[in-house]
Amino acid sequence: MGLRVTKVTRKNEKDATLFADREWSKWIKAKGYDHDIEKHAFVAYKDNDIVGYASMKISGGAAYLSQLIVLDEARGNGVGTLLIKEFEACAMHNKCHVAYLETHERNVEALSLYKNNGYSVVAKLKNNRFHFTWYFLSKRISSNAI
Repeated sequence: MGLRVTKVTRKNEKDATLFADREWSKWIKAKGYDHDIEKHAFVAYKDNDIVGYASMKISGGAAYLSQLIVLDEARGNGVGTLLIKEFEACAMHNKCHVAYLETHERNVEALSLYKNNGYSVVAKLKNNRFHFTWYFLSKRISSNAI
């Protein structure tokens, strides 16, 4: 029959996913990597109302802030900073040495918030998702950095 490549479709998606998961797990184990991903989320309240949300993932010694959402009417009141501090505290508790996140050019408020909380732009990708420029930021959060 010979060697061939086909696109993953609904018909072969389950087999392809099982293959990838199995082989990736074998490779990680053989190399001795710790690749368990932990997920955490936090909610900020003002009185009894939710005004903010953050979610994160931890893999190895790195923490990724995957979402930070603050209600428009709650912005400028420290909600974002409070959620970032909680994210960093969770990361340090889990022995992470670096925190990282991303935002795009149209989210000027978020970029300013992250920089004001000690994050530095480490990469800038033009014409990335949605044809925006994306900023990747990081911050060393432990003196145990690799």
